[in-house]
Amino acid sequence: MFTPIGFFIKFEMGEVDIKAGSTTTLAQRGSILVTIIGNTLPYGYNMAVLNNPAVNIIAYYNKTNGRIPSEVETREYVDWDYDINLVWSSVNAVYVLAGFIGVLFAEKIAAKYGRRKPMMVNTVLVIIASAVGGTTFISDSIWVLVIHRISIGLYCGIGLVLSGMYAMEISKFTLNRVKGSYGTYDRWFQLSITAGICISSFLGISTFLGNEDRWQWLLVFNIVPALSNVFLYWCPESPVYLVIQGKIDMAKKGNILKYICRNAEYFKPFVTRHIVL
Repeated sequence: MFTPIGFFIKFEMGEVDIKAGSTTTLAQRGSILVTIIGNTLPYGYNMAVLNNPAVNIIAYYNKTNGRIPSEVETREYVDWDYDINLVWSSVNAVYVLAGFIGVLFAEKIAAKYGRRKPMMVNTVLVIIASAVGGTTFISDSIWVLVIHRISIGLYCGIGLVLSGMYAMEISKFTLNRVKGSYGTYDRWFQLSITAGICISSFLGISTFLGNEDRWQWLLVFNIVPALSNVFLYWCPESPVYLVIQGKIDMAKKGNILKYICRNAEYFKPFVTRHIVL
């Protein structure tokens, strides 16, 4: 059995009228945008979400007789308390570890179930993560925060790989004169991660949500961008995945190609199956 890496969609570009068949469609760009918002933006968001409110979060989990220490007091014992620094570092690191595990599973998931549908199912993880994040309003156990970070890490790891595969594969069907929409996606991909970091850093300012009363909302808000995954239901399946499954005729059907390139007829003869050695 061949792996997904062993296949690609080949274009006989010399035989295609580039001017006539190279324009993108609204559906293609919309599919890429939905994919990026729901899967790559949360990755950047969670990279920085705990940075600004760190002192307030540490203070919350080091209450004494129900009293949350002040920011000055927290900063003083953070400087010399090894255990607190170790625990906080672990809370941040577990997100990366969970993401790494998610990446390892993502390839097998993509090979067996495709790209689009697993991204929709993966939304369950972010729902769980947001719900667990909401319980930090009433729970002062650090393990609740750890579970949240593990859940959101798995979501981001799986989503990052699946969204990258899906967006690049549907972009392969647009020549777009020189670079194609693949180049456009590559820029969007980097921009969405940066945008996620900027959004979480901005919301994490104490004036907004980074204070001792509202930092929990930063965890709950993970659900907001992930809701865009609902729109994947109306997005086209990746023709590359269909070819991998041996459904070449289905991959060539105009009702799939027409959503991702304006002149689908130009590409039907050039969708062939190959093995990359």
